[in-house]
Amino acid sequence: MEELRFQTLREIIAEPMSTPRFVIGSWLLPEGGNMILYGKQGSWKSWMAIAAAVAVSTGRPWLERYETEMGRVMVIQTEQPRPMYRHRLISYTRHLGTILPDNLVICTSLDLRIDTPHGAASVKQAVEAFKPTLVILDDVYHLMSNPTKEEVSIRRYIDVVDGIRAVSSAAWLHVHHPRKAEFEEGLSSDELYGSALFGWWADTIVRAVAGGRRDDKHVVLEFQKVRNAEEEVGDVKVWIDSERLEFAVR
Repeated sequence: MEELRFQTLREIIAEPMSTPRFVIGSWLLPEGGNMILYGKQGSWKSWMAIAAAVAVSTGRPWLERYETEMGRVMVIQTEQPRPMYRHRLISYTRHLGTILPDNLVICTSLDLRIDTPHGAASVKQAVEAFKPTLVILDDVYHLMSNPTKEEVSIRRYIDVVDGIRAVSSAAWLHVHHPRKAEFEEGLSSDELYGSALFGWWADTIVRAVAGGRRDDKHVVLEFQKVRNAEEEVGDVKVWIDSERLEFAVR
């Protein structure tokens, strides 16, 4: 741990004025901040995480609504076997043609556990080497070695990410699951797995709720916590073109 560095109030006030930087939106995900995107199976959350990776790496708006800061993106995917995830990537990026970003790197590791010394060191080493603008972890549950011991595993997960944040300016997007009560309607952020700890830690918490008929597919994004918003943020509807795999807030 570094030695604590104190400044006088006068020194702090005298520093040059700087505008907070946001990687996604003008209030969604700040540089060095944390955003949790969660929802039950079939809520398109992993697809929207891929959309965020491509958006930031190309400087395009996420979901055709939220401006991004173009930069390097690192995705660590721990839920699907590599061939299945590769198929998703091919399906999502086919509309990009040959214009594929070189500043987007992806790793599939089904046995990575970030709350172990080896796992923590591996992620920290990767972030320090690549220096990403955005890190996407998909998904949180599979990155914990013993998720049944909720508080212990989540505290360790948070400690590891915070330790990396101390030496990196990267923003973090964490893809997560709700509890088993996820099939009930009207859940709040309290139903987020590990909400007692993640609730105070994250800058932004977004719940994805799938809806719509076969010819009218959409996802509702519920902004359950937005620490940096200057006014109340309402839910938005994301329309899904399932043929082209395009997502857009209308």
